[in-house]
Amino acid sequence: MSEVWLPVPGFYLEASSEGRVRSTPRTIVRKNGAPQFCPGKVLTPNPGNKYGHLYVTARAIGSEKQNYHAVHALVALAFHGPRPDGQITRHEDGDLTNNRPSNLKYGTYTDNKADEAIHGRGRARLLRHEVDTMRVLKLYGVKNKDLSRMFSIDPGQVSKICSGKSWVFEE
Repeated sequence: MSEVWLPVPGFYLEASSEGRVRSTPRTIVRKNGAPQFCPGKVLTPNPGNKYGHLYVTARAIGSEKQNYHAVHALVALAFHGPRPDGQITRHEDGDLTNNRPSNLKYGTYTDNKADEAIHGRGRARLLRHEVDTMRVLKLYGVKNKDLSRMFSIDPGQVSKICSGKSWVFEE
């Protein structure tokens, strides 16, 4: 079967059935008013965080600047539609570099944690310095949802850890 490309809504991008992302060919108008043709090209993903997700740099339609976007989120958006509120994009096989649409599913944090347990990626405990860092960041006003992403734990656990209701240290 040949590679299928679908547009990524809201971007000058297309995502493929092989989990790749490419920019679309287009003509832009430069600041001096001159038109410039930009050929489309397959984007080279970079590891964007310590967990192993792949990211590309792209500009959303109507945006003035480029930002990092997770490849799995772009592919899921193109092939599965918008992510439902309160859900995340999961890698069903546990391989964070496998961004094929057949491997990506929308689900809850709980679903994702169950996937991690099955594939041996999850951790049941945080290290002491991680909990200390989380609590300091919370004191400086960092939100629970941001802390949950930073430490790859459920937002409810962040609340329990920062309030002192839950903490399990391993050295």
